[in-house]
Amino acid sequence: MALLVSGAMTMINPAAFAQPGNRPERPAGGMQRLDRDTMRQTMEDRITRELNLTPAQVSRSQEIRQQYANQIEPLETQIRQIREELRTLLGSSTSTEAQIRQKHQEVQQLRQQIGNLRFDGQLAFRQILTPEQIQTLGQRMPRGGEGMSRRERTPRS
Repeated sequence: MALLVSGAMTMINPAAFAQPGNRPERPAGGMQRLDRDTMRQTMEDRITRELNLTPAQVSRSQEIRQQYANQIEPLETQIRQIREELRTLLGSSTSTEAQIRQKHQEVQQLRQQIGNLRFDGQLAFRQILTPEQIQTLGQRMPRGGEGMSRRERTPRS
């Protein structure tokens, strides 16, 4: 289930499934954000319910999610390291523009790899669905950027 949710959730914005009265409770403190694991589990539960996944599909989706998470996590770690190097270069008066651009390019290439893996995970998840489930999933996905976060809409440098 976590696989399905993670794979599908990385590709589907949680806003696509948001419905009045069907949202997780916010923690004390009002506007504090729910932690990532809680949000992921909530979305996984919702997808399982709305797509009426079988136990076999839930199990396979968890396997898929874990498979792709294991590939993505090291790339995300690399991005954090390279971003720190980029910050150092940007703050140094001896860094050249070429060095800075090279670090930026490294970050962009890793982001592309992560995006490709997430998409591959989405396709793998789709393969375990019935035609009816695929149709239901397609109806839940945001169209033309609707429901996308600012982060997803705004190109980053």
